[in-house]
Amino acid sequence: MSNRIYSFSGDENWADYENPAEALEEMLDDDSLEVGNTFLTGIKRTPSPTQFILDADEVLENYDCRIYDNYLSDYTGGNTGSKDVSDEAKNELNNFLNKWAEKYLVITFYEVDCEEEIPVTQEMIDAFHSNEPIPLPEFKFKEAEQ
Repeated sequence: MSNRIYSFSGDENWADYENPAEALEEMLDDDSLEVGNTFLTGIKRTPSPTQFILDADEVLENYDCRIYDNYLSDYTGGNTGSKDVSDEAKNELNNFLNKWAEKYLVITFYEVDCEEEIPVTQEMIDAFHSNEPIPLPEFKFKEAEQ
């Protein structure tokens, strides 16, 4: 399955059309289907939840802050145990958090990478009106092999 999508609307309003004819249809509806106008293509990518999950250092920082918020005296400074956590223990926590995020968190939005403008040609318009495949130029950015 291809992750290439098309849109006429633009950067902030990707239409997520699976084929260029849908973008040309939107252009027709907008009275913009003319030679020289452009529509967009890009490669859809869903971010990984692990990009947004806390890491071990952030967990320990939050741990320290919560202690400091509850015990406002000088004896808590440097006495929380967080400074003594080894790199091995931090890696263990990071691995746990990432596996948990991959198992239980599902991102349903996507980003669009490798955006390209495609100029409309007369051949594209003719193919669109004939309900034939739209001839496309070679893309600058290729999809990764799956």
